[in-house]
Amino acid sequence: MHSKVFFSFLFVVSSLILQLARAGNNYVICVESSGELTDANAMATTLTSETPDTWTATNGGGSEMCRTMLLSGTAHLYESDAGKAYGMILDSNLNSGNVHVQTIGKVGGGYTTMAVARKDKIASDGIESFCDIIDNGSWRAGHTGFMKSAGWIAPMGALQACANTRPSLQTHCQDLTQTGVACHQASFGNSCVASTPDVAVGDTICAQCYSGNGTSSQSCSDAGYYDNYYGAALCLLEGNCDIAFVKSTTMNCPLGADCLPAQADGVGDSKSVYQYNYAVPGNTYQAIPGYGTYVPSHFTVVSSALSDASLSALRTALITYGYMGETVVGVIALVGETHVETLERSLGSTFMAIMRNMPYFFEKNLLTRPSELMTATYAISDTDTEDDATETTVAVILSVLLVLFVVFGCVLVVRERQGNPVFYKALPQKAVEKSVVLPATSYA
Repeated sequence: MHSKVFFSFLFVVSSLILQLARAGNNYVICVESSGELTDANAMATTLTSETPDTWTATNGGGSEMCRTMLLSGTAHLYESDAGKAYGMILDSNLNSGNVHVQTIGKVGGGYTTMAVARKDKIASDGIESFCDIIDNGSWRAGHTGFMKSAGWIAPMGALQACANTRPSLQTHCQDLTQTGVACHQASFGNSCVASTPDVAVGDTICAQCYSGNGTSSQSCSDAGYYDNYYGAALCLLEGNCDIAFVKSTTMNCPLGADCLPAQADGVGDSKSVYQYNYAVPGNTYQAIPGYGTYVPSHFTVVSSALSDASLSALRTALITYGYMGETVVGVIALVGETHVETLERSLGSTFMAIMRNMPYFFEKNLLTRPSELMTATYAISDTDTEDDATETTVAVILSVLLVLFVVFGCVLVVRERQGNPVFYKALPQKAVEKSVVLPATSYA
């Protein structure tokens, strides 16, 4: 009897100890919409069973709120695209008032960006490259959203690359402290870029945005109908945009061929046009040749509030069970690396080069912009190239003239010594008559 009471008491005490231990580590997963809560709650249950901590999920209502919650310490885990993850980690590193955050894993695979347009538009405007569209200046562009990786960062990076050889475009795009609206409007016609900040009356950047009832709203804040990957593509499919900036799985557009009415075998994308049953007629659309860059994976962003033990357990659980259905590849900092340096290494040099010339990135993420990054850095422009070519030509001509002068001088000397001068005629030499000098005779 006493032994049963003792073991019952021991069981209760052990349970209380475990509950108290777990109660000290309550962590929160933040998602952007209520539609993600089911998967997030399932992941929270898995993390709770596989780590020493208790995990729950909450709907932040958008990326900005999840970011705020992470940096304030009220959320502890969030999945974000490469650009936003970089901004959050920079923010936590530069602004001491924030909770520091870091990445511990890549979520899913990276992807390649793509720009799609109607074939007849490409042909009629003589488009052979993305920069031809920029030179045209009137194409209506559909973007997934402001400061989105595929919809804004990638096309603005390509636009800045075109500006390398277009000094007139540099005047609109070189000030990186500005939103990029002037740069965009110098390159495209009426467009739709959801959530663009500080848009003035008459700006064309949101003139093609439509509201949920399918009527033109011309408002960046009311752009839900044409935002996200499928929304940008829909703007093109409905004829309200001439080009859509998406990723290669949004529409099935094989390299050099027509976009197809169905998704490629074995490819799944919850934000593709096929997932939303949007019709893609055959022989109508094509990807812009030469456009596209690799965008790194989404990243897990984790609060520094987690202990080393909790962080290690979380990383192991995510690598084992994934993040809401996506695979996770662990990211581990090298010795001496900061959180920012770890992410920069994971992002890769190509993406970081794009970020170097990205307007408003620091301002969007409430970061202090470094003084050396106030203006874009461009390669040699056409004007510089022409000046350099002129200087090179003059130098070559002078070098050739110098060589000719030296050679001609040598010829003059040789001919002179041979008695056959170039610039005058040598007089004939007369024979010298020798005379005999007789000794003086003295006559007495």
